[in-house]
Amino acid sequence: MQTMLYYMESEYDQTMIKFQQQKIIDKSLRIGFNKHLESLNFVQQLEIQKLWIYNCENVIPKLNNNIIYELQINNCKLYNDDIENIQLENLKVLQLKKNRIRNIDSIIKFQHLTELDLEYNINININPIHKLKCLSSLNLSWCCLKNIENICKIISLKELKLIGNKEIIITPIQCLTGLTCLHLDGCNIDNVTALQPLVNLTQLYLYANRLVFIEPLKYLVNLESLNLRFNNIYSQNFKPIKNHVKYSQYDITNQYKPNPQQWKLANQMKLIDTPIHLLKSMKRAGFKMLLCLSKQQITQYLLKQLENHVQFTNQVVSLLNVMNSTLSDQ
Repeated sequence: MQTMLYYMESEYDQTMIKFQQQKIIDKSLRIGFNKHLESLNFVQQLEIQKLWIYNCENVIPKLNNNIIYELQINNCKLYNDDIENIQLENLKVLQLKKNRIRNIDSIIKFQHLTELDLEYNINININPIHKLKCLSSLNLSWCCLKNIENICKIISLKELKLIGNKEIIITPIQCLTGLTCLHLDGCNIDNVTALQPLVNLTQLYLYANRLVFIEPLKYLVNLESLNLRFNNIYSQNFKPIKNHVKYSQYDITNQYKPNPQQWKLANQMKLIDTPIHLLKSMKRAGFKMLLCLSKQQITQYLLKQLENHVQFTNQVVSLLNVMNSTLSDQ
């Protein structure tokens, strides 16, 4: 259970007094939404291991503490000079979302980092990133990146998020063969050949790109979760991955324009717990295309959801009747 202490603007003095008298049990502190908070000197006297600060635009994060191993300072208008004031030798997790950091020169001193999140630091220069040799998780989403060659020198990486970098060249990613989770949503990608060597991937997110052909994905035999929503892939182009029986989550649909043809993929994949919202705008005739689901381990969970959806009673009843009839004939 986290200790959640908020320095609210209207209660600053009272909260400060209360905090000084309180013993922190779980070694964590959260501070948010305070325009008056500037100094963090009081943190030096606390035996905390996790510190979260967000929406405190005037805070000066001057920290010198060998106990803190997780630090989050989000949406606080931090610049590079502010990071210079942070001296945490044992820091392992660092999150600096939505700030104004332009390079990571002041970050690479944290040589024990295993997780780094710099989401929404626009046009940040990440050239020295490869010097963080212990990183296992890296988030550089929405940073307007183009060149990621140095990222691919971090062989310890297991999780990489590059969401929303529309001009990025993904070719260097092929060197990160140890990746298990990769997010490339909204990156304007039309070719996934570079992903072919990433055979250890278990989670791959390619939401909202320009993909038509996905044949290189046939080599990713360990995939358990794949998101291809909002691409231009026709049903016949899924044949290269027809033998990927390990999928537990397979999201290929376009929620705004459901296409029943995409679901007619008998013996090519398992579709488990199909999102109920996709059925809302589907025509009655489209339900006939879903018969393959009964042969692909459609779960009782989905059937229960269908039965409980009052708004679509007629369509649901029709679907269930057809499915029951089909199953009876088998």
